[in-house]
Amino acid sequence: EHEEDGEYGDDGGVGQLGIKAEQVLARAVKVEKACLLIAEVVGVVHVEDWGQTAGTMPVFPYLTTMFEKFDGFCQANNVTTLYSLGEVYCCAVGIEAAVTPEQACTILEVGVQMKTYIDCF
Repeated sequence: EHEEDGEYGDDGGVGQLGIKAEQVLARAVKVEKACLLIAEVVGVVHVEDWGQTAGTMPVFPYLTTMFEKFDGFCQANNVTTLYSLGEVYCCAVGIEAAVTPEQACTILEVGVQMKTYIDCF
């Protein structure tokens, strides 16, 4: 029943994520030059160990708060947010037009902002 209404894709059930990922990849294939920043929050994969690494803080609200902050860093610096999946956040410059050296520096600055935020979180 779910396959008929398009809720699940051919990828075994990731649904809309599979469609969005395909759209991002199709778009990325046409990009001449771009810079990607992929941030993975280490220690979140093993949810059963979360209580030992982050006290009583629930995983998903923690990641949501963090990724909303990352979105703000990206918006403030004209960096395109591509996706967040689980504990992984991906953003880029150069998606709309070939990346410039200034944009490459900007995405590095966003990475530093993310790292600083994580250290203080």
